[in-house]
Amino acid sequence: MAQRTAEALDVRGAARVDMIVTPGMNEYVLEMNTLPGMTETSLLPKIAASAGYSFSALCQAILETARLDSGLGIETLRESAVIQAEQSVWEEAAIEEAVFEAQRGYSLVPARRSAEQVARKSA
Repeated sequence: MAQRTAEALDVRGAARVDMIVTPGMNEYVLEMNTLPGMTETSLLPKIAASAGYSFSALCQAILETARLDSGLGIETLRESAVIQAEQSVWEEAAIEEAVFEAQRGYSLVPARRSAEQVARKSA
């Protein structure tokens, strides 16, 4: 029932479903806790320990399966950050070159150039 609740609510990552079972064996979901405690004495680590996970293994599993709401994994985000940094360096070089050319009176020099244009010119 906890798994179905998480899927119905589209919950990802570490979460805890608090439930109650009545004497008549009826199950009720009380709440979905998407920010469960993570001290070594909190319920999520205790639940994980009963499934054979150490506290450090639980933390590692959470990190390995984490993703942002963008849907991108950490490796994709890291690659994207590197690409953006490289493009920024190229754009900065293009701006510096445009300013240098403008100071020398060259006409119709765009203030910004794409990284490809700068790369072609320096090749």
